[in-house]
Amino acid sequence: MRVAVAVAVAVAGLFENRCNAYTLKTADKPPPAVRDDKLAVEGRVCSDAPKPLEFPLKVLFITDTSQSMNITDPPPPTCTATACLARRGQAVYDVITAYPPGNGVEYSLMQFNGAAGVLVQNAAGNDGFTADASQMIVRLPLLNTGASETNYEAGLTTAFRVLQADMLALDSTARSRARYVVVFMSDGLPAPVTATSNTNARIRDRVLAIKALERDQRLAQVQLHTVYLSGPTTPPAVQLVATNLLEDMARAGDGTFRSFAAGEPISFFYIDFRAFIRTFAMKSFVVLNASERTQGTLGMPDSDADGLLDTEEEDPGTDPHDRDSDDDGFSDMLEVRLRNAGFDPNFSGDGDCSLPQDKLDDDGDGLLNCEERFIGSNPRLYDSDADGIGDDVEFYAGSNAAQEDTLTDADFDGVRTGNELAVHTDPSADDSGNLSQIGYRYTVKETPSSDPGVPESVRCYDFAVENITLAPTEANGTHPDGTNVVYLTLTSAPLDAPDDFGNHRIACILPRFTLVPERKVPASGRMTVPLEAFKKPFGPPDDPEVFNAARDCISP
Repeated sequence: MRVAVAVAVAVAGLFENRCNAYTLKTADKPPPAVRDDKLAVEGRVCSDAPKPLEFPLKVLFITDTSQSMNITDPPPPTCTATACLARRGQAVYDVITAYPPGNGVEYSLMQFNGAAGVLVQNAAGNDGFTADASQMIVRLPLLNTGASETNYEAGLTTAFRVLQADMLALDSTARSRARYVVVFMSDGLPAPVTATSNTNARIRDRVLAIKALERDQRLAQVQLHTVYLSGPTTPPAVQLVATNLLEDMARAGDGTFRSFAAGEPISFFYIDFRAFIRTFAMKSFVVLNASERTQGTLGMPDSDADGLLDTEEEDPGTDPHDRDSDDDGFSDMLEVRLRNAGFDPNFSGDGDCSLPQDKLDDDGDGLLNCEERFIGSNPRLYDSDADGIGDDVEFYAGSNAAQEDTLTDADFDGVRTGNELAVHTDPSADDSGNLSQIGYRYTVKETPSSDPGVPESVRCYDFAVENITLAPTEANGTHPDGTNVVYLTLTSAPLDAPDDFGNHRIACILPRFTLVPERKVPASGRMTVPLEAFKKPFGPPDDPEVFNAARDCISP
């Protein structure tokens, strides 16, 4: 060994002394092969036209029918052709005829004296709101006569119960856009007043509880307006105390106060009885290749689009061609991620998806109802935390689909989670050094529609998204090898409500990429998505406007 070293040194010296013009160097490794695996998509997408049904308006009249109302607001001595209505009943009738119920508008009617009662029922037959004008109108004569005392607290407590029940019956999106208008009418002071009933403080607390429903139920608005009807012989001092109380109630309820003298016609048209119908504008536009995840700069295949790369399915022994290997309703990814909690992706007895409804996807976000129930997202909301990113995108990327976390930076790479989800990088790993190579590049511009059939209230956007990496997937079901499932989603929301859960439009394309032989389809690496390819993510299955992956994904 020593001889060999000596010879090597001698030879090295020889070459150094006699052949200085030459330098020995190790041959460079050949550069890695460059894949032609990038895709660009372009097209146009438009927001939904606003519809009144999407912006519910609920109006509740709470009317005093205590004994004193027989003097303050008696029915007219001469009946009209329609009905014998006291002034307060006529005022309600005028609103109903000016703003007819239906198409998102509903009314409810309450009376209170010594106790409180709801005079109309909802479609389920319970106390509540109705879209049936005739049900309201036939109940109005019940306001003509009064009896007993003036139990403010009973009226407000019953109103809270009716309002809350109605709000909870709405889906989350409708609730966030709903406006509730409450009109409270009385001619006197609350009675009976005790240490625990009908005090000014307790009445104010009941009003604040009604107003707090706006925050607690994420409503567009709740307002409580008050009206004082003065009697012909009511002492001025009593009138002053009553008006001060009702004014305070209106302030607490973010409403208005109005007083009407004895015999003066009552009108409610100073109150705004219109729904908050607003134009939808783009909140986010996100592209997702569900068949690929980048490791380093290399696109790795997820052939069944279950969130696990094909290579990650080898260790648990799951099927890379089946999203749910044990067919228990929980995806392989969910069960692999939760193996330490006792889940087994190859054992069907551990999934809590026993009911037929559990294995449906009611909101069209790519996650089954039982999966969403388990991870904490809402099975009836495409975007449960209203952050503009679909629940499935967040779940598969490892972010929180049930809590807004787009502004966080969990991997401390200087790129916020929301941006990483949009450009298809990993929010849990520092891959910022490869951002220029693997990150999607978006160009989105609002463009007036040239289609005469598109309403003016619709906003349209031209988009181009480049640098989408394709992966060499294996054949799966009806998809041949190399198929990548790429989703494009527009989330739009009312212009003045960025926290709205949003309306959604989804499209799907199926480009292909194989390694042996290396081939990309389309060869140009560009696809155009037509406007009509964008559809609603959920709805009646036979509705052609509802997205159906088996029917609506576009092949090049």
